[in-house]
Amino acid sequence: MYAASPLALSRRRLCCALPRGTLLSKLVKPKSLRLERALMRMRVERLLLAAGLTIAANAAPATAWIIETVGPGKQFPTISAAVGAQTASNLYEIDVAAGTYQNDFSVITNPTDIEAKGGPVILQATVPPPNE
Repeated sequence: MYAASPLALSRRRLCCALPRGTLLSKLVKPKSLRLERALMRMRVERLLLAAGLTIAANAAPATAWIIETVGPGKQFPTISAAVGAQTASNLYEIDVAAGTYQNDFSVITNPTDIEAKGGPVILQATVPPPNE
């Protein structure tokens, strides 16, 4: 009697003829190295996508980007006042108006960009900064 090879059987009959847990992709050989690499890339992309979705699902809640302005007539009179008003889990940009800010010491604990706007900003210390 003629015994058909597993690849000659229909897909349904093939799945039934194989031991449980056998993957069809293990039996069918790619036609070329290029196809094999493309299949590997697809598997890696799926894995990375799944990992990224898992990381995104477990990440902290979305943060807000908050812009604070510092200077005469602005939202805050000093850089330290702007830093003191910051809350956790937000990203900040402090736009500092041109001028001289004397003894303006602050401890920054959140991700913060500080930018000079409208000219040079001079931070002048006439006393040593406090050690905290």
